[in-house]
Amino acid sequence: MRRHTYLYLTVLPLLLLAAGCTKLQTEPTIQEGIYGSVIERYGDWMPTIGQYPKGGERSIQRKVYVYEYTKMSDVKSFGYVHFDMDTMPTALVARTQSSKNGFFEIALPAGTYSVFIEDEGKLYCSSGDGQGGLNPITVKSGEAREVTLVLDHAVY
Repeated sequence: MRRHTYLYLTVLPLLLLAAGCTKLQTEPTIQEGIYGSVIERYGDWMPTIGQYPKGGERSIQRKVYVYEYTKMSDVKSFGYVHFDMDTMPTALVARTQSSKNGFFEIALPAGTYSVFIEDEGKLYCSSGDGQGGLNPITVKSGEAREVTLVLDHAVY
């Protein structure tokens, strides 16, 4: 019995302390560019009277691609949200992968870009601007801009 008490009082707290030493990055280290999180929205988000939606969100690990500002009219589309990487008409500027907790950061010079998440081998985006731009993000000089990229698998 004493051996078990020793384990619980000395070894277990040390293991818990060591596990807590691995801090997940959530703050940017860049001075200029974009940082933030990648989340997946899933489930039933249909509005119903007297009930809350049954869907949810979770942080996910995905590749993030930044292209020169791209318009919908310029790409060969597989729908409004999925685009073939091989046929992107604009240049790839940068790419990274979000961590297991969804955090990413990319150093970028000032400018306007189109940002995509890789989903099932395609580039994914679900937003645009009034000029047909695909998921546009503008970075100002000296700005580290926080963004949330949403991979939307929800039903509305």
